[in-house]
Amino acid sequence: MLKIKVTLDKPIVPDKMFFDGKKFIITEVDPEFIVKEYYLYLDENEYVKKVLLLSKHPNCDPKTGVFCLPEFVKKIAFSEKVKSMIHSWLSSFNLENCYYMPWGQCKYRLM
Repeated sequence: MLKIKVTLDKPIVPDKMFFDGKKFIITEVDPEFIVKEYYLYLDENEYVKKVLLLSKHPNCDPKTGVFCLPEFVKKIAFSEKVKSMIHSWLSSFNLENCYYMPWGQCKYRLM
């Protein structure tokens, strides 16, 4: 498996949150949730196998650092489009399906 360190020119600051069927705008977030770099793991066919975060995220396993990716993304070869999708997911907190709730670690308002 190929391990690629992705260092971002512009950090990803989570700016949206989904919870209870509603969309919220994150207006302030704890700096621990800002993604400055991550590791991307690709198989021999260049399919994304996992994304490992060094920062916190509700959709990331706190024990392993592995970000929860939809299964469909693991069935297509890595491309700029896939990278863009990953960055979009990293900028969102999906609290409909997460490891923990970041209450008290962000401020938000209903969209």
